[in-house]
Amino acid sequence: MDTLTEDGAMSEDGLEQEFDQEFLTCPVCNKLFSEPKILPCLHTFCKSCLEKWVKQKVSCPFCRTNIKLPAEGVSGLPTNFNVNKLLDFRKLQKSKNLPCQLCETHVKASSMCVDCGKLLCETCLKLHSKLPLAKDHDILTFEELRSKERRSRYHRKLYCRDHPDQVLAFYCDPCERLVCRDCTIVLHRPGPDHDPMEVGKVASGRRETLVTLLKGTEGLLDKLEEAKKAIEVDLKQFHESRQVVEKSIFNYAEELKMTIEAKAVQLASELDERWEREESSITRQKEALEKMQQEVKDGRSFSEEVLSQGSDAEVLSVWHQVEDRLRQIQALEVGYEPFDRRMMFKPSKEAEEVATLPVIGSVETSVVDPAVTTVMIQDYVECLQTVIKVGPRNSAGALCSTNGIKPRVEITGPKGDRVHLDPEPEENEDHTWDVIWTPSLKGLHSVKVMIGGHEAKGSPFVCVKSNDPVLTIGKKGHEDGDFDNPIGLAVYEDKLIVADGHNERVQVFKVDGTHLSSFPTSAFTKGVAVDREGNIIVTAGQEVMIFTSSGQLQRTFTHGDFDIPYGVAVDGDGHIVMVDRDAHCVFLFDFNCRLIRKMGSEGDGLGCFNYPNFVTVDRDDNIIVSDLRNHRAQGFDPEGNLKFQIGHKVGIDVEQGELNFPTGIAVDAEGNVVMAELSGNRLKVMRSDGLDVCTISSDGDKLNKPHGVAVTEDGYVFVADSGNHCIKKYKYL
Repeated sequence: MDTLTEDGAMSEDGLEQEFDQEFLTCPVCNKLFSEPKILPCLHTFCKSCLEKWVKQKVSCPFCRTNIKLPAEGVSGLPTNFNVNKLLDFRKLQKSKNLPCQLCETHVKASSMCVDCGKLLCETCLKLHSKLPLAKDHDILTFEELRSKERRSRYHRKLYCRDHPDQVLAFYCDPCERLVCRDCTIVLHRPGPDHDPMEVGKVASGRRETLVTLLKGTEGLLDKLEEAKKAIEVDLKQFHESRQVVEKSIFNYAEELKMTIEAKAVQLASELDERWEREESSITRQKEALEKMQQEVKDGRSFSEEVLSQGSDAEVLSVWHQVEDRLRQIQALEVGYEPFDRRMMFKPSKEAEEVATLPVIGSVETSVVDPAVTTVMIQDYVECLQTVIKVGPRNSAGALCSTNGIKPRVEITGPKGDRVHLDPEPEENEDHTWDVIWTPSLKGLHSVKVMIGGHEAKGSPFVCVKSNDPVLTIGKKGHEDGDFDNPIGLAVYEDKLIVADGHNERVQVFKVDGTHLSSFPTSAFTKGVAVDREGNIIVTAGQEVMIFTSSGQLQRTFTHGDFDIPYGVAVDGDGHIVMVDRDAHCVFLFDFNCRLIRKMGSEGDGLGCFNYPNFVTVDRDDNIIVSDLRNHRAQGFDPEGNLKFQIGHKVGIDVEQGELNFPTGIAVDAEGNVVMAELSGNRLKVMRSDGLDVCTISSDGDKLNKPHGVAVTEDGYVFVADSGNHCIKKYKYL
């Protein structure tokens, strides 16, 4: 803490502390700074220290931030003027007892000329102040040195490298360089490439910018301190969790030990029971043998005694008994043969597996480390669904659980708009998460993954690729399979039917592009549709033609209000819906070709049309018409009442729903409306509420005046690329 005198000035001890310790020691050499240079990270080091350091590493010696040196190397780095100022103050403080540098009379100096940088005695100070060239010089006395306010007015002059005797008093803004007066005459002469201005005029603006930026950092230290405290709490909890886990490990081992000991006691009890049973059996056998042994002994002993001691008469008196007994003894069978009755212990297979276990468990952490969390994205193509796979990992790099916390994925599109993701992320058994994303636009996207408020460092930038055709059918020509300005399309079962405009015919293909058949019409062929029986309805010239599936003409019809019949469709009841482009209306005919109603008129109001081109019918028999010059599509119920309109002209503030002269139109099984843009040369997929689903740009094989479109149930769309005289097929779902 600074020590102040009674008048508020800093004491000698305070000055010593400030000038010796504050910003004056280089962290590399631990000496006073010499030619202090500032790195882009705003850390300061000696010029010589940096020159040695950058030979090995191109990073800050303190914070390890990578640095990019200017072309001049370390010399080109800015000088830390504040450190130089403090070094000057330190020098002045240490020079209190040095003599005057002007008169050289060894009289003690009492002040210093800030501009000249010379120590002055009282006499020389008076003379110096009277000099015309020095009358505006700033004098700093030793007493004033103790005042921070006075010291703040001191600035060491900066001199030009090219003109060492000239002060850097100008700033060339185009060059972003301080220059001197001579530089403004020669190297930085005012002109197209140079604009030298006085430093004061430029600095004021730069100061305002820095003040604004500095204000922008207000509160950051408090936030960092809060974050630091939160981390300290986390670290404390983490340390505590280590102790809990360690205790759990030994408790688990003790439980295993107790379980094994209990099994051992149980097995020992079984041993005792079995031993008792076996021991009793063996004892009984032993007793039986002992009894038999005694009987044999007794019989032999009696017989021997009779033979040795008895008279003939006595022998004859007992010989029957002795004979019978001896014969009985001879007939005895010793019913025992020795065998191994040892008891053995045989470990179970399960026990052997336990004994060979390398570990009894594993230590896992559920602390997700954003620095090593992985984010992987499969192929990313506009209009095609992809999977963002988030791999939460701990500090060891192993996949870990997020404890139910779902990753939050934020995607910013190429226009800076936030992309909506649906559905919610799903967790896999290996702790990874799958996030479904269907890119709606090509171009650079930012994918940011947040887990528990922390951004995963693996969050990538991805460049969504253009959706290009998976199949191109035909070329310009008049042979089977060739086209000349194809207009309308229809898909029926596994067939693609094409209205081949200037060739005045209809061509039928398999959806894989194989040509099947062709049959002629009466004029320029525009619209085509197929009813439930497979009959093909075509608009050609000013009439509607109906063919069988094999191309046999069944009938034709026209109407007095027809002008330019164009797009055609068939609803669920077999009614023919036809758009007349130049009459700006829609006709509805029954299956007998009788007019049911006529809808719309020329205009830009609701229900009106301005060159409608094509028409489609959804599963609810709603009639949807592409309204070319009104840059929209309009939907009507079967009775002709307007239900919705989608799309608007390009250039309106709202980018959602932009349409650029829509032509071909179709509705898929999901209710999405697929349209071709005549001027945009692309396909747009929109919802019936007007929100964009995706765009097919086809940059790799650009469309040229696309017209009719037709969709398949498995997520493909065909488009008549009229300007390129071919049919293109895209995957979009």
